[in-house]
Amino acid sequence: MEAEREARVEQQYLQRMREEQQQLRWQAVELCRKNLYNEAATLFVPMTAAREAQFSRWAEHKQECINLAENAFTLVYNTREKLEDVKFSVQNRPGRSRIQYIGRRSIDVAFITFEYIGDQQIEKITDRIKIDLDDVTPPQMWELCRVSASKDDIDEATLDLWFGCYLLARGQFLGESRKRFNASGMSDRVNPFLDELETMEPLIRERQWEDYLDRLKLLVAQGELQSARRFARLLKNRYPGEYEEREAEIAAILQED
Repeated sequence: MEAEREARVEQQYLQRMREEQQQLRWQAVELCRKNLYNEAATLFVPMTAAREAQFSRWAEHKQECINLAENAFTLVYNTREKLEDVKFSVQNRPGRSRIQYIGRRSIDVAFITFEYIGDQQIEKITDRIKIDLDDVTPPQMWELCRVSASKDDIDEATLDLWFGCYLLARGQFLGESRKRFNASGMSDRVNPFLDELETMEPLIRERQWEDYLDRLKLLVAQGELQSARRFARLLKNRYPGEYEEREAEIAAILQED
């Protein structure tokens, strides 16, 4: 009886630890997407002291991943004029755009055109905007990190490692994260990160799917049925398995017979 009780207690303990793992994952992702890396790494401090090595080592690897993610972010954060004149594409804003200044919270971007006076080409700024650092997309960040790393003589393998961790810590573009890890050539070092990526990938996909369903419901609630139906077709192509499982529910959301 005593052995059964101890086994039951141990199973309950392991279950609590796994549930805590899941909570920590999402809390850390949310903080990293706000570029609060120190706060995210601190979340895992208690679990580094767990008596089970599977949890303590996992927490240590999460901290390492987040710290390396911050290295990538620091290549851009508050770099001032370091990346001045670097091209920076802005979504839904055609034309030439370049960085002027990067501070602690935002990036100053200038839109330019060229005019000719005789044979001389003159650059003219037509508009300026500020983009919050929290709103910089991973593809935009990758381009900035590449330029910044080249200025600091950081080798490609190190940059691949850092940026793979940047994406993993934020739970974004996990396919690209895997690509960066593999490109780094640091197989022993990245193996724990790849293991975590394999765990997170289906969880991220599930959350994205649920978020998209909420967006679909919002479109219908706003009376935008045509947009909702177009969005549903997009979901069907992007998430065929999930769509098939919830097809009846989606038809009801779209008010289809």
